[in-house]
Amino acid sequence: MNEYETNELLPLENLITFNAENFEKFKISNALSLEHLKYNEIYNNSFLKVENTLNNLECVISLNSNFLTKNLEIFADKEFEFLLEIYVALSIKRLVSKHSLNSSFNHPCIFRIELFNSSYVQVYKLLEEFRNFNLKFSEQISKLYDEFKRQPKSPELERLLQNTLLDDFTRTIYNYGSITLFIEDLQKLVELISLFNKST
Repeated sequence: MNEYETNELLPLENLITFNAENFEKFKISNALSLEHLKYNEIYNNSFLKVENTLNNLECVISLNSNFLTKNLEIFADKEFEFLLEIYVALSIKRLVSKHSLNSSFNHPCIFRIELFNSSYVQVYKLLEEFRNFNLKFSEQISKLYDEFKRQPKSPELERLLQNTLLDDFTRTIYNYGSITLFIEDLQKLVELISLFNKST
């Protein structure tokens, strides 16, 4: 008997039951792991990257450090960085909502997508659509930044940056999923507060 053989029975209490539900989770876990590997080996210069977590049923999308280090000028411009993050947040929210998945935005440019109650087909399509968006957008960012620099300075944007907690603001926009809807609610808020002005 060599070191790879044993007469002892392995404990079975920690084994996962093989059924359709667990097989679906296994496929999702493998798809995430493969996508993570692709971003490490093939798409390692893209703007964003996809990672899996320890439980393999949660997808994390975050800023790719390789892209950051190669584009320091872009990320040194706080106004453009703010616009970039808002656009990406809304794009990811639309994509996640399209596939009826839950997600959260808790840190700058870090998005968590829950896959516990999803199917392999949902996850495969999500990863594919996000990859297509990410690779295409990654190629456009430098051109967008050059165009942004040619724009006249915006006092409105400057005021927004000075008076807002940017992480909280971006998280609010992400939760809304629409700047237009957020503005509509703010306009309604102005209308309701005006009732107090009439009474004083």
